[in-house]
Amino acid sequence: MTREHSKAVGTNSVFHSQPWYHFVPLIPNYMAHNYQFVLLLRDPQILPVSWKGRSTTAAMSKQEMPLTFFGWVQAWELFTEIRDFAASTGI
Repeated sequence: MTREHSKAVGTNSVFHSQPWYHFVPLIPNYMAHNYQFVLLLRDPQILPVSWKGRSTTAAMSKQEMPLTFFGWVQAWELFTEIRDFAASTGI
């Protein structure tokens, strides 16, 4: 929803400049594969990706990461950053 709204109101450049922009798509992949990054074809083109001191690299592919890398606390932090961005841009 945030991506579509950003397109509609012309704030795509602001959306793309957010520190979590490239990190967000990697999270469902990480959680769906037992806390391992299984890189998709497009992923190596954007790596390394960092958010709040957590970096993902191609070397991490198929390596199990501890839940402390991205667990419930980090998921909530990420959600609130996206929610705050949405609120500040009028979504």
